[in-house]
Amino acid sequence: MERELAPALAAVGYVSNYARLQGMDMGTLSHLWSLAVEEHFYVLWPVVFLVLRRRPVLVLGAVYVLLLCWRLLSDPDRWYVASDTRVGGILVGCALAFVMHTGRQVRMPRSVVACSVALAAG
Repeated sequence: MERELAPALAAVGYVSNYARLQGMDMGTLSHLWSLAVEEHFYVLWPVVFLVLRRRPVLVLGAVYVLLLCWRLLSDPDRWYVASDTRVGGILVGCALAFVMHTGRQVRMPRSVVACSVALAAG
């Protein structure tokens, strides 16, 4: 009974991605890892949003590049399900939302753009 209950508790607690990393067999609930990643983002985003008052696109871009580097240094199993290696895509969407909301053109140094493209392609 306890073995069958653990995956359900991990799913309800939005930690199924980390339970999966620890070797727990999630069975039919294995697809819920992505909801855990989203929930971790929703919990942390208000705090990050308050910090990003000044240059949000630049900061989000820098964080994205750092997350890509972290992903390259992490274990391949972690790449797929861990929140810290999967949140980059959500951050790109947030940066685009900031750009669209302000309505002005964002200028980034070409070296930053080139490095980001190279890391994303890698």
